[in-house]
Amino acid sequence: MTFIKTTSTAGDTDVATLLTVVSTTGMTVGMVLHNPRTRENVLVTAVNSTTTITVTRAFGRVAAAALNAADVLMQVGTAFAENSMRPAARQLATTYIPNYTQIFRNAWGLSDTARASLAEQGYSNIAESRKDCSMFHSVDIESAIIWGQPKMDTSGSQPIHATQGVIDAMEQYSPANTNTAAATTTFAQLVTLLEPAFTYSTDMSNAKQRVLFGDSQAIKVLNDIGRASGQVYITQHETSFGMNFTKFKFY
Repeated sequence: MTFIKTTSTAGDTDVATLLTVVSTTGMTVGMVLHNPRTRENVLVTAVNSTTTITVTRAFGRVAAAALNAADVLMQVGTAFAENSMRPAARQLATTYIPNYTQIFRNAWGLSDTARASLAEQGYSNIAESRKDCSMFHSVDIESAIIWGQPKMDTSGSQPIHATQGVIDAMEQYSPANTNTAAATTTFAQLVTLLEPAFTYSTDMSNAKQRVLFGDSQAIKVLNDIGRASGQVYITQHETSFGMNFTKFKFY
């Protein structure tokens, strides 16, 4: 889900109806735009070009006011006349991202001697061994989902291909979303690092939740930040100490 928001690039007067903005991408006639600085609402009556729109000023209780360069204009709904025709259709453009299907294969086997060695009177460890070894397959798949890189190798008699993981996909298609944490990360720095993850929402039922994956060092740092953000009081009746944070919340 994307939210329509643009920025004024000129100091348009309070009577100007032709506004110049950074981009009109996604805008359609009938959208109501709001200026948080002046609190004025305007109604879009025409999208003239990629950078200009025609509007009805003071579309609401607040009077029109001059715009400053860099004023934000964000969509706050739509407004249409009674018995009006349907508006211009909108859609979220889908970008096709190619990838390869990776074939994962693992085998498990025991010699007859090993099978007999695992058996006890009335109990067999064979099923347990098979279950434990099945994790090899799961680890292979999960590792590729995170660290895999796309590859199509046709040098042999049969092609062999590898799929692209999340990290490499971000590095290729959205490198600006890759940020390096400081040597000592503060609470404010952590918020800044995580804010870009909430720019877009694909599931409005979970618009304010994201899943965070981290290695042992990252989890340790997150817990250190959590402990440094408050105070813990231990009484004589306590038999354990320490804190284990599994969620991080901010505004």
